[in-house]
Amino acid sequence: MIKFALDDSNCDVVPHHVGIIIDDPKGLEKYLSEQGIGSRRFYPPIHKQPCYNMSGSFPIAEKMYAHGLYLPSAPTMTDGQIDTVCEKIKFYIKTFSRTPDQG
Repeated sequence: MIKFALDDSNCDVVPHHVGIIIDDPKGLEKYLSEQGIGSRRFYPPIHKQPCYNMSGSFPIAEKMYAHGLYLPSAPTMTDGQIDTVCEKIKFYIKTFSRTPDQG
């Protein structure tokens, strides 16, 4: 299952990243790369970055990092390019993803 990281009907912002939350972001990132489609994992949570030297547990930030993937986004992307990215993601999920009950 995929969820959009920013999914608020009250928000009128155009995001500079299109982020999704997915069970296997590493696998999808690798697959998209093999298809010639760039993507990138979410930034590490601030408390995990050495320059901030923070301790503590921030489970929401950690979960977002563990499951987040940024997809290609640019004002120059055509509808065809967007469709291709969507189709590749759908194929990956249908073919390679496992639901929790499949182990």
